[in-house]
Amino acid sequence: MRQFLVSILFRLLDTSARHYNINYLFGVADGSFEKRKKKWERALARVWSDKDLLDFLYYQAEADKEVVFRGKSRKELSVGARLRTLFIVYSARRAYESTRTQKTPDERESVDKENRNVAKIYKELTDVI
Repeated sequence: MRQFLVSILFRLLDTSARHYNINYLFGVADGSFEKRKKKWERALARVWSDKDLLDFLYYQAEADKEVVFRGKSRKELSVGARLRTLFIVYSARRAYESTRTQKTPDERESVDKENRNVAKIYKELTDVI
């Protein structure tokens, strides 16, 4: 009897069934990963072109530091949010530069040098270990 009750409880607690489909929330359409990856790269390049959005992301990254300084949030949460924001901006710049190199092959060397410099700065900013 005890084993039967335990098995029923585990079936009730089974979390493998998805009650809330996160794919539906984000509007993910069916498609191959490669197609979606190309769309993501184009969207990230558009983010870099939108200076108002970049200004907002910069404000959010700085506001996360201030919230911790005031003691309204834990440091770990702020660091995670700030890293995510910096990753989005870094990815947007990288995607923009990669689309730019496809259009003008003459500037490829200077763009590669700039990408290396940006990657170095990003690694320094996000080194939390």
